[in-house]
Amino acid sequence: MLRNYLVTALRNLERNRLYAAITILGLAIAFTAAILIGQFVRGELTYDHWIPGYERVYKIANSLTQPGQPPGTMDVGPAIVAAQLKAVFPGYETIARLDQELPPIKVRAGDQAANDRTFAWADPDIFKVLPLPVLAGNLDTALQEPGTVVITRNVARKYFHRDCRSAKP
Repeated sequence: MLRNYLVTALRNLERNRLYAAITILGLAIAFTAAILIGQFVRGELTYDHWIPGYERVYKIANSLTQPGQPPGTMDVGPAIVAAQLKAVFPGYETIARLDQELPPIKVRAGDQAANDRTFAWADPDIFKVLPLPVLAGNLDTALQEPGTVVITRNVARKYFHRDCRSAKP
């Protein structure tokens, strides 16, 4: 029975090649569009779910309106905003700033400085907002002193050609 249905379908496809091609191509495009739209919506709704306690984490954006131009939104705001938020919202848990200023990076003294887009400036409380897993060291005290840095395993391999397992060289 199934064999008869299959033979009949193949004969109809062979007889009406253009109609079959348009139908199959349209169905493939429709499925592709549905999958892509579903993945986009899923990404927009769950992009921050990797952060523990993501329900309590908020990002503040800065909107800039210039005459004759549409308003632009930036993720960077003035440094004074953190102090103002602490004064206005007394029930906050932690406020931390993260800014990609692209500081020049030198591996050793005397090396030529290079800009690395993976580095950013952060408040010491950033790991209270974004509790990330750590291989070595203590994130509670990691950025308390000036000139300190927290790096990932990939950055350690890039600049030091090995995993940095300890906080001190």
